[in-house]
Amino acid sequence: MRIPNCSVCAVLDSGCIPKRYMFVCRLQISIAVMAPNQYYPGRCELWCTAHATELFQLSFRQRQRFSEDLAILAKAIQQVCTPKKINYELLGNTVPHLHWHVIPRYNWDPLPKRPIWENKSYQESARRACMEPSERQRMTISIRDSLRTLIPYRAL
Repeated sequence: MRIPNCSVCAVLDSGCIPKRYMFVCRLQISIAVMAPNQYYPGRCELWCTAHATELFQLSFRQRQRFSEDLAILAKAIQQVCTPKKINYELLGNTVPHLHWHVIPRYNWDPLPKRPIWENKSYQESARRACMEPSERQRMTISIRDSLRTLIPYRAL
């Protein structure tokens, strides 16, 4: 069920992803998008297509599919970007709709044991492009292509 006053539900209902994001693919119960800020190259978000603000509000099968979608997206990011580690954050205090932040972490990371939100360079980069649009598009396509090899039985 979608909620009329939810910004994510409105985007999902319209089928029009905001320009600051790049569509990666639709998975079982989610939409994968390339996040606007690419200070950490490959950073994506995974938006649940069912409206919920907490994981326990999803049915068992929905939670299972959402977790599978997260794992497969992370594997594709790993294959394309080869980070040292991938962090996962399911917040909801700013946007009250289930969505994962999938964040590759690299050897050059200035705060490798801290959340990215504490990195001043990341915060400053949010107001400017961190990656050329053509490079961001190339990375989006590469992640999508990787997903196709990981789940060939589904058309993406």
